[in-house]
Amino acid sequence: MERQRALGLALASSPEYDSERARELLLFALSTDPNDALVILRLGDISPGEEDRELCYRRALELDPDWASARANLANYLVGQGREKEAWDFTAGHAHENLEMMGVHGRVLLGLGHFEEAASILEQAVHLNVSDDSFLYQDLWLALVHSGNYRAALKIARKG
Repeated sequence: MERQRALGLALASSPEYDSERARELLLFALSTDPNDALVILRLGDISPGEEDRELCYRRALELDPDWASARANLANYLVGQGREKEAWDFTAGHAHENLEMMGVHGRVLLGLGHFEEAASILEQAVHLNVSDDSFLYQDLWLALVHSGNYRAALKIARKG
């Protein structure tokens, strides 16, 4: 049982995963433990349907309300759907939980038109980022441009 769960999680986390096989293994793992938040979150990641994806992210967060990654996945999903106001409910007050939350909170602020606040939080995220996540640089650049801070935006463009 644990082997199937581990394989399903690995397949779902890999860029070249076999999503059908991952889904099958994760659903099997859920049949044994229907409250496995990690399995539910990864099912959301590979779900072909938007509604299923959202339900999985919400369920994972419901099972583990303090889990920053579950919160970030749901908020990222909502931002991707153009639902920044709703995503705000999941990121406000949680931005400093981890780098992932900082990035998504910055995207939420950007989408809501709070450019200076977005720039501030995204600058913090860029400074903490060790993997040079290009999305953080892109989001920071957008926030700086929209807030009228063109010199800083040019500096980020040269750096990122």
